[in-house]
Order: sequence, then C-alpha cells, then structure tokens
Amino acid sequence: DVVAAVILALFAPLVTLWPIGADALLSAPGQEAPEHLAGLWLAAQTGDWLVVETGLLAWPEGERFVLIDPLNLLIFRPLAAWPILAFNAVLWAGCAIGGLAGALLSREGGGRLWVGALLGATAGPLGAMAAEGQTEAFTLPWAALQLVALLAFVRLGGLGRGILAALSLAACFYGGPYTGIFAALGAGAVGLWWLKRRPTVLAVGLLALILAAPMAWATLTQRDEGLPGSASRAQIPDPETDPEGFRGGLAHGADLSDAWAPL
Repeated sequence: DVVAAVILALFAPLVTLWPIGADALLSAPGQEAPEHLAGLWLAAQTGDWLVVETGLLAWPEGERFVLIDPLNLLIFRPLAAWPILAFNAVLWAGCAIGGLAGALLSREGGGRLWVGALLGATAGPLGAMAAEGQTEAFTLPWAALQLVALLAFVRLGGLGRGILAALSLAACFYGGPYTGIFAALGAGAVGLWWLKRRPTVLAVGLLALILAAPMAWATLTQRDEGLPGSASRAQIPDPETDPEGFRGGLAHGADLSDAWAPL
C-alpha cells in the first residue's frame, strides 16, 4: 500500500498535467505564468528569497519586489538553469505533495493510502490551476500536510512533533497568502478543538506566527498596492452595482441563483 501510494503521488501528476515538459510552459496563453516564472527566476539569480532586489529588471534603475511564494524556490532554484523545466517542476511538485498529503490524511481517517494519494495527486481544482500560471496555488497541498503534522502533535504530544507542526504551518505562509490563510483556518479549528486537552497547542501557534512574521510583514507593507496580501487590500470592497456585469445565471447558465439575484 505504501509503495503504491508513493508511485501514484509521483507519477499520477504526470498524467493529469500532460504534456508537461521542458520546452513549453504548462499554462494558458495570456495568464500569469510569465510573471511567476520571472519572479522565481530573478530570486534564483540574485540569491534573494523574500524581498528581491535586482538590476536584471527595469535596468538601470532596477526593481524591488516581494516574492510571494518563496517556498517554491525549494524546487525551482536547483533547476533554474532550465527555467521552463523548473516552472513545470513546481507544478508537478505541488501535485506530488498533494498526493503525499492525501495519503497521510487517508490514513488518519482509516482509509487506504493509495486511494488518498491518487485523489490528492490528481485533484481537479489543483490541476486546473496550471492554466492560470499561479505558482503559489500549487503550495496549497502544504495546508493539508501541516494538518497531518498538527494532528500528530495534539494526539501524541512531544517537542519534536510540536516544532514540526509549527514549521509546517509557517511554511504555508511562505507558499503564498492564500495557502497561509487556508492553513491557519484549519489549524485554528483543530487547535480550538484540542485546546483543553493539549494547551501547548498555543505554543505551536505562537512559534508558527513568529516564523511567518517576516513573510507577513513583507507582504503587507512592501508588496505592490492592490495585489493580494498587501495592506491596501485589507478593506471591504464597494458592492457591484452593474446589473449587466453579473456572472452566470441567464447569461452563461453557470449559476441559477443569478437569475433571481443578479446583483
């Protein structure tokens, strides 16, 4: 069962992400793949991992930007000499980690490892994000992986398990603001449920918060205004008032509720 789970986690993404390779970006034209590829490549060239300062962009003034998913440098940097291959490897690795997380969560629920690995590695929403070219979306399986680490800690205790849970939760924030928020919501729910039986879960959360603080601060204060995670987005947007701009319903047949509440 373990061998089957590992094989599925590693190789099933090659099927769902076909034709993944080294000669073309696995992304739809006109989407965000070039921007994310450039960000990871510039970080790899400069050696920076969070706030990237480079003269390779906007020369001679140079450019300074926040790399929103430095966690992906673990895969991208060793392959940076082949940027397209490195980019596609990030997508594959995200799905493979999804397979690993799926197998471990399946075990938590008393299921078969290979079933969880197959479902995690071939998750439709994750694979579909390849079209968008948003590499931070492929760090989302880390949110499931940290949940496994946290469950191990609250059930069994131990300093090592606590540190691992905190490290994995903090890593989610270095995978991008969406992954960090999703992971925090899941970890918060588990932590509250176990708080009376395992009060040291608060220390795990505090350690994760300290470790994630540099990423959170850089994103909030130094990321370009209007981008996800920046402080300028921390507000309630004005409501849409254009009845012609609603999505779905009678316009596209995607959401029947829009026929009755188009605003």
